[in-house]
Amino acid sequence: MQNNAEVLPLIIGASVVVAAGALGAASDTAVSQFMFISIAGISALLALLMLPVHVLPTLAVAVVIFVPDRLMDAAGFPLTTPSAVILIVWAVRKKMHGKLIDYNQFRIGTRAIPKSLSIVLFLFSAWLIPKTLFSALPSFSVAWLLTFLMAVFIPLYVRKRELEVILLRQSIPALISIAAIYAIVQSIMQTNFIYDPLYLMVGRDSVQHWEVYRADASLGHPLTAGLVFAVGLAFSAGRWIETRRNAFLMACVLQGLGLMLTVSRGSYVAAGMAIAFLVLAAIVTGRRFSRTRAFLLIISFASFIVYVLQSDAFVKRATSDEAAASTDARNNLFQIALDATSSTNWLGGGLAASSIVAAPYNFQELPIENSYFQILIGIGMPGLLIFVSLLALAIRLGYRYRNLAAASAIVAFAVAISGYAAIDTVLPLITLLGLLVMMATTNLRPLSAHNHHIRGTKPIGNTTAGSQVPTHSPHISHARVYSDRIG
Repeated sequence: MQNNAEVLPLIIGASVVVAAGALGAASDTAVSQFMFISIAGISALLALLMLPVHVLPTLAVAVVIFVPDRLMDAAGFPLTTPSAVILIVWAVRKKMHGKLIDYNQFRIGTRAIPKSLSIVLFLFSAWLIPKTLFSALPSFSVAWLLTFLMAVFIPLYVRKRELEVILLRQSIPALISIAAIYAIVQSIMQTNFIYDPLYLMVGRDSVQHWEVYRADASLGHPLTAGLVFAVGLAFSAGRWIETRRNAFLMACVLQGLGLMLTVSRGSYVAAGMAIAFLVLAAIVTGRRFSRTRAFLLIISFASFIVYVLQSDAFVKRATSDEAAASTDARNNLFQIALDATSSTNWLGGGLAASSIVAAPYNFQELPIENSYFQILIGIGMPGLLIFVSLLALAIRLGYRYRNLAAASAIVAFAVAISGYAAIDTVLPLITLLGLLVMMATTNLRPLSAHNHHIRGTKPIGNTTAGSQVPTHSPHISHARVYSDRIG
């Protein structure tokens, strides 16, 4: 009954938001649109305040996966994204909330994040401020900066977030698997039967214009879907190696199929690089993670890639005129990026303003289909170096804390964004990145039995009043290790 009571605000709030949002989109007058959208926003905020605080990051991931940014742009979110709003509400509530669990079992230091990551975050945020104030595209620069602060910077400074991270580790494979199942159904039916009508309702056309049908599922575009499925595949594979639970293996299969149906070559490479990192990390750490499973993983993934490369969809896509034109366009981007960046003395022309800054040198009006080129053009070489340092440091900390699933997912993200215009235009992906970094940099390893032996005897977990359990008990140590694995 308690669980049902906790879920009830989400069900009621989601119902009101969907109904009011649909009425607002269908309304003919600006006044009625404003009224219905205001009702939707207030209902959503009330639901966020009533839900258990530890489920909000998972809700943010669900919004990223199942609410396409194309719908949010049409609904009037000019300054940020709903997922970022959820995370800022979570951060505020965590600051005001009491303890939910016994945090003594985790290695919590005086800092929410390591000092090295904190320095990189402050440097990056400080660099973004002048790049926003003097941007060639001020409105979108402000939106990007706000989203980064709300979805990455502030959440990383929330302490005592272990319960949220444990829930995220359990939920992300399931949520992305649901999206993958929908991608499979979409490909079979050759129509996005849920989202295409919604796009038409808000005045957006279907994204399908290729010779080969490409699944976009609930993500708004096949390239974004490919990125999310590659991230999910890497994360689920990491969880399978960490926990040895076959449910994560099934998630890998579903997400692999979803990835294949997007026919996104860059995402294929991203998944392959992430799996290679995961296998190498598992082999090196050996004693904690199963080397046998790591080898089985790489054999299975290699077989899967061979099958994908021989599939009819991939062959048709690879030999189509569209693919050839896309390849040629990407080959010209390097010179465009160099010319545009050098015109700003390598300092960038404005956060998330790469298309405007590159326009004088982009005679063919090509999309900047490489997020690192977007960053270079927008915030210059210093900004690009700091951003890459942020990704590299998050991967390193994930490896250090044995959060291989999150670290490999960041690898997949970092590789996938190099294949299309993601960073400047798809703001919900900033939320996804922030949550991946948060999981990678949260230390869930339980305190050693030796440390507890030094501290003596103290209550553990939900012990009854007056009862004490010896913290050096081997049963407690083993139970905590098992709890970490299933988390």
